[in-house]
Amino acid sequence: MSLYSTAGQCLVLHGRPEAYLSNILPHTCTPLAERRPVHHACIHAGIILLDEPTTGLDSFNANQLIQTLTKLSRNQHLVMVTIHQPRSDLFRLFNDVILLNAGELVWAGHKDSMLAHFERIGFPCPKDSNPMQYFVTLCSVSTHTDLDQCVTEERVAALKTGFQDSTFFHDMQEEVGWDHTPLKMLRKRISSKSDAKEEDPFDRPSWSSKLGNLTRRAWTNTVRSRGAVFTRTLQLPLLAIYLLVFFTRLGNDQQSVQNRNGLMLETLVEITMASSVAAVSLCPPLRERYHRERYGGLYGATLFIVSYLLHSIPFSVISSFLWSLIMYFGAGLQLSQPEAFFIYWVAVFLLHLVGESLALLMLGIVSSIPLADSITSFFIMVGIALGGGVYRVSKSVPVWLNVLSFITPFKYSGAIMQVNELRRLNLTCDGSSGMAIENVSRLAIVTPNVSSQLPTFATNTTGDHIAEAAASCLWETGDDYLNDSLAEWQLNLGINFGALLTLMAFYLGLTLIIFECRKKVLH
Repeated sequence: MSLYSTAGQCLVLHGRPEAYLSNILPHTCTPLAERRPVHHACIHAGIILLDEPTTGLDSFNANQLIQTLTKLSRNQHLVMVTIHQPRSDLFRLFNDVILLNAGELVWAGHKDSMLAHFERIGFPCPKDSNPMQYFVTLCSVSTHTDLDQCVTEERVAALKTGFQDSTFFHDMQEEVGWDHTPLKMLRKRISSKSDAKEEDPFDRPSWSSKLGNLTRRAWTNTVRSRGAVFTRTLQLPLLAIYLLVFFTRLGNDQQSVQNRNGLMLETLVEITMASSVAAVSLCPPLRERYHRERYGGLYGATLFIVSYLLHSIPFSVISSFLWSLIMYFGAGLQLSQPEAFFIYWVAVFLLHLVGESLALLMLGIVSSIPLADSITSFFIMVGIALGGGVYRVSKSVPVWLNVLSFITPFKYSGAIMQVNELRRLNLTCDGSSGMAIENVSRLAIVTPNVSSQLPTFATNTTGDHIAEAAASCLWETGDDYLNDSLAEWQLNLGINFGALLTLMAFYLGLTLIIFECRKKVLH
């Protein structure tokens, strides 16, 4: 495997100021190292590459960090660090030092031999100078004036010649099996178009390799944060336990239809809101990282969006399952059909992804996190009111609003939950089954079908009318309510699931287009 291919597999940690040493070093790191940002970092098969990890640190913290890397180097790790402004107290912690100028070696060997080598070729290190800083300056070319440039170029040429004529250089050649091919000839051969077609020395990582690395990075960043894990995994189950206070023992009487609709409404609201809020709070760092890495040509919007959704799916599966388990059996939803729980769980899971998708779409449009959160919440509430079918019966919605409801995922997810719960559900017509007289009047006001079938009942709440309505039977089965509330095609679960998945694919495609357009604007 070529060095370029190895670095390519470490793409997710390369070129990012927000990459932390906790992403590349084992848990033996110090607390400082776990939060130390680095500009370039890569780890593969025990090889750790770091670009200027001490930049911005004081001498104490820089020393602590290099000591941590030194411990790793003694534990079967190859650690390579670039330092452009080294401190004197760090010099003793390094084993080997490589000095480069324009990509050519000025020195490569053990630090203890470096001082003797430079002294032998006529460039001794002053007694009170920082060896690292002195030799870095010695290998640099000054361009302040033409005279300075000429003098420093001659000095650097002498340093290169002195190293190539030394025994250290010849020993290194024998150790690594140097083929003695001149460097310029090697560069010319690599840059040749004909040779490049026959054999590409730069084996770039594949699309699947990048996707795996991006997904793994997003997953690692999430699981390292306890708050993120709680938000994505345990928030919904805890909310479900709280809601059980209001939705226990739903029963099978007439009032239970409204109670079940209330439960469906809470499911639509809480699932999508919780997932969208989590996405809006956790996705922005990944979004900003994507914009910079995309500008560098590392990957595109498709990889970013797919990797983000892949890393969030396990959390969505766990949280939606726990919610479904608690709400379904805790509230006593019908179990007459074995597949009913599974259908409810799948619907909740898809709702969770809907919230993630809507938040991702909005984060592609606006940069402000509070604004994205507000707009996403607004569209969710409007969509639920428009197409959820729980605020108002779908058949009674004005035509122009009904047309708009087709672009909301809640029209289909709400129908899925209502059909799954009320289908083949036998309802009792006894008004005494846990239904007090005063509650009957409230039911008449809030239940959509009562207002449509008994228009005088919602405004006349005398005892005679209430008793009469309590003794009446609006729906003998849940199917009667569904026939009154939903269109015929909405009673088909397959159509609803297909429409929901199609709409989600449309949202993701629109998100992809927005991120691509945003990339061009930023560029």
